[in-house]
Amino acid sequence: MVIDMNICKFIGTQKHNDSLNIINFVYEKEANFKQEFILTSTYTIGLVTNGKGVLHTHSGDFSINKGDIFFTFSAKAYYIENLQELQYMYISFTGLRTQALLQRLNVSYTQPVYHNFEFLAENWEHILNISTDTNCDLFCEALILNVFGYVCRNNEESDYSDKTNNIIRAKQYVDRNFTDSDINLRTVSEKFSYNPKYFSAAFKKMVRINFSEYLKIKRLSYAVSLIESGITNTNDLATLCGYKEPLYFSKSFKAQYGVSPKNWSRQQG
Repeated sequence: MVIDMNICKFIGTQKHNDSLNIINFVYEKEANFKQEFILTSTYTIGLVTNGKGVLHTHSGDFSINKGDIFFTFSAKAYYIENLQELQYMYISFTGLRTQALLQRLNVSYTQPVYHNFEFLAENWEHILNISTDTNCDLFCEALILNVFGYVCRNNEESDYSDKTNNIIRAKQYVDRNFTDSDINLRTVSEKFSYNPKYFSAAFKKMVRINFSEYLKIKRLSYAVSLIESGITNTNDLATLCGYKEPLYFSKSFKAQYGVSPKNWSRQQG
């Protein structure tokens, strides 16, 4: 069913302060408002169904496009600017549970827009069409909780991605600095603000080899390239590869390649 004009369904007064109290469910097909900040006593979740616009707040201006979810907040000023055929649905609500949900998911006035929710539009339109005065509040609460559920999942995926990217940055740091004799599990963990035990496990999970083994392979592989380039003095090799003790370097090299650095050099000669 195609909706050709704005639709607004108001919900009867609710007195359950510990729940979500739904105020109205609106489809804005002609989103043309005065370009001035307004304050309301309600919260809203909006779903952009067409076009693009800007959500202006005192915290900043946020682009809103088809498929975006956006939030407005009680007693926080905002206005919406229609840039190009902007259309959106929104649900207004109050209730003590609102604050708990927003805090749980870190939804805030400074981060009010979330992307890639276009798949919700069909269901929102369907609910708007079939809901009545007696059940609209229940449908709307379900829609709100559904959005929060997806925001929670997105936050978890983002958090996982951030952690993974940080491990990658740590690995890249080791790749650039493995010849520094101060590079070890503890110093790299501290640089990237990790507990060494957690960092060790996370590094191994991503690289498929533990940190110490990875660092050793990097250093000894470099030692081989130095020997092949003509550097054969064990003390020099140890220093250039990040080892503080030449004897430990020699033992590690032999354990890895089956011969000492000197014998490797002779074999190459």
